[in-house]
This record gives sequence, C-alpha cells and structure tokens, in this order.
Amino acid sequence: MRKLWWMGALGLLLALAMPARAQNEYSTVEVYAGYDLLHVSCCGVSTNFIGGSGQVSVNLNDWAAAVAEFAGYTSSTSKVSADLLTYTFGPRVYLSRGTFRPFAQILFGGAHTDASFGGAKGSTNAVAVSMGGGVDIKISRRLLVRPGQFEYVFSNFGGVAQNGLRYSAGIVFGF
Repeated sequence: MRKLWWMGALGLLLALAMPARAQNEYSTVEVYAGYDLLHVSCCGVSTNFIGGSGQVSVNLNDWAAAVAEFAGYTSSTSKVSADLLTYTFGPRVYLSRGTFRPFAQILFGGAHTDASFGGAKGSTNAVAVSMGGGVDIKISRRLLVRPGQFEYVFSNFGGVAQNGLRYSAGIVFGF
C-alpha cells in the first residue's frame, strides 16, 4: 500500500510538472520588428540615425539561436542627408529561459549607404559587425516584448571606421 501511495504521488508530481514545462517553451522561429536609434561617430563628427530593424531567429535549442537581421536608417541635417541599410547574421545565446529572457549576440554582415553632402551624392558598401544584447519579456508562448536591446555597431566605409551605439525596442512574434 505504501509503494502504491509513492507511485501515485510521483505520478501527480509529473502530471503537474508537464504543464509547467510547456509554459517555458518558446517557438522554434521568432520574428522581431522594432524601432531603432543609432548614434554614429566618425572622423570627429557624430550623428543620429533613426529607423527600424527586423530579425528572424531560429531557436536551435534552449540556449542558442541563429539570427538574421535587416535594418534601415535615415539621418538628415541642413548639410548632410544619409540612408543606411545593414544586413547581418550570426549566433545568439540566451542566458535564461524564464519570463525574462536576456540574450547576447554577435552579428556579421554588410552595410550600404546613400549620402548627399552639399550637391554631391554617393553610395558605397562596407563590412558591418554588431555585438551586444538585450532582454525579451514573455507575454505568451507566441508573443514577447523587447523593451531594450543595446549594441555596439562597427562599419568601415572606404577605409574609414564608423563606431556606433544602437538602442532597439519592439515586439517578437513566435511561429
């Protein structure tokens, strides 16, 4: 009788643990859409770009994902107007899988810019790297809010290095 009681208690514990495990699961594919502010410094001049970014991430397991990110920005002053597009890819590591899901990532790829200065116009391509992290807050299995993602962004246009800091915030949809 005592053995039967222990087996019943163990069965009840397992039955209660299964829904708790299901609540911590995340979608295999996640799509992020957000607003970005990018502050770039180059050659003693700083400028702010505003725009947005989108990411597709494939969760490989509980702690790692492969990420593809595409972002577009614009900046305009009285003398200079510039558009910047970046496309980067790389790994993301999750530091936790609870309600708050902090992560770190490093992405490699390219950047394209169209700029006009005075009456002159030009466009060029460059290598781009971003590294940083953020946090996602789980609302449901298929919806997360990203209140903050902070990254260092580096690009090199024509042998001239640009250093940037980027802040992003948005929504993550799971599929």
